[in-house]
Amino acid sequence: MNKKRVIKERAKKDKTFSVKERSKIHRQRKKKYYEDLERRVEELEEENKKLKASIQAISKMSPTNDLLTKLQQEEDFMYCVLPKIVTQNPDQFRMSMYETCRDAEGPYGSLRIQVIKDSFRKIIDNLMPLNFKVLLAAFSHVETKKLFDMARDKIRNDRILSKYYRAHTRNQDTVNKCEEGTEKRCRNRYFIESTFYKYPFSEAVISCWSKVSYRTKKFCFTMRKLVKNLLKIRNQMLNEMKDIHNCFFEAKMYESYSKQDLINFSALCNEFKGTEIIEPSYLYELENKSSDDEKYQDAEISPTES
Repeated sequence: MNKKRVIKERAKKDKTFSVKERSKIHRQRKKKYYEDLERRVEELEEENKKLKASIQAISKMSPTNDLLTKLQQEEDFMYCVLPKIVTQNPDQFRMSMYETCRDAEGPYGSLRIQVIKDSFRKIIDNLMPLNFKVLLAAFSHVETKKLFDMARDKIRNDRILSKYYRAHTRNQDTVNKCEEGTEKRCRNRYFIESTFYKYPFSEAVISCWSKVSYRTKKFCFTMRKLVKNLLKIRNQMLNEMKDIHNCFFEAKMYESYSKQDLINFSALCNEFKGTEIIEPSYLYELENKSSDDEKYQDAEISPTES
């Protein structure tokens, strides 16, 4: 039954009803149509939320894992696949294949550098929990005693908060006139103070905070100092890797490789692959941490890390 015939039969059937009845039927159809549309919109919105959540979950997964996989693939290609190509299909081998792998996984390869940078960033991001990050920011901008006073009494803080916001508005011109480089700090201090004013805590919590405030502040600033030292070490590593990369180029090391040299060097490296000789704890002469001692000493590494 074609569409035109269905429409004609429906129109013929509608003529048997009065105008009032037809209007009622029309309203019911229209209502059902919009209800179906709304339901479909809700279903699509829910599906969209789930998809967005899945995308966010995937995006939150460390990109370092993907880079590590790519780096491992480049190394496998360099030391396993390329030698086979040279041996079995020498006519298909091009030196550019080797150069591409070298530029990705070499001592200053683009993939290796990106993995190192992302790994250090991941360490820094996860070094402290969110509450200690907040405390470090607060300690860096506001005196400790003032922080406790702001979080002590709700009734008083509600009153002070309104005064503070008025003062903040009046002082906005002052913020804008801050010396170059300090405007951001002024704005952040106002944000920290106004936020701490919003959420007062019980006297018991304030008392506990007061007892550990010195140790907490010391911990936060020590971690900041250690992060700076960590970045200094990272940068020193990168600079050394760049220097040896340049040294090899200046000595024309890569240009001296023949096809047989590539085969032999890959075979040599594969002999060491998987042995304890190139495991981090042995290779870098790291000490194994004693299971009885809770704290780490010097260059110790736990068995699970080695």
